[in-house]
Amino acid sequence: MLALAISPDGSKAVAAGMDDDHYVAVLDLKSGNILAKQKGGKKVIMKLGWISNDEFVSVGIRHFKYWTFDGKLTGRDGNNPVYFVSLAIGSDKTVLTGASQGTVYSWKGNSGRLAVTLKKPFVPINKDDEFNE
Repeated sequence: MLALAISPDGSKAVAAGMDDDHYVAVLDLKSGNILAKQKGGKKVIMKLGWISNDEFVSVGIRHFKYWTFDGKLTGRDGNNPVYFVSLAIGSDKTVLTGASQGTVYSWKGNSGRLAVTLKKPFVPINKDDEFNE
């Protein structure tokens, strides 16, 4: 398993496998049963995040996919230009992904379409960096 996330209400988890098809499965946390599973695709999935109790996203190496769960899993591929290494989801359902080169991407709703790219990449932070006010 490469990625795991718990739904906002705590009733379900979603997991991504390490197999060639990178299967994605939704699990019932009370019973431990698999509720649904679907191929995630050939690209490696690094992160999963729930947007609501029935929507989540998967991101990874040239991979962005928007998912819905209503007893079955449905995935919609998004624009996937880079190697995504981080994922954050806001309370307003804004989805941000961070790429390995430092660029942050904001995704538009459930369309799987890129809304905005923050033009200035973040500078890597490490313990030897100086802080200037």
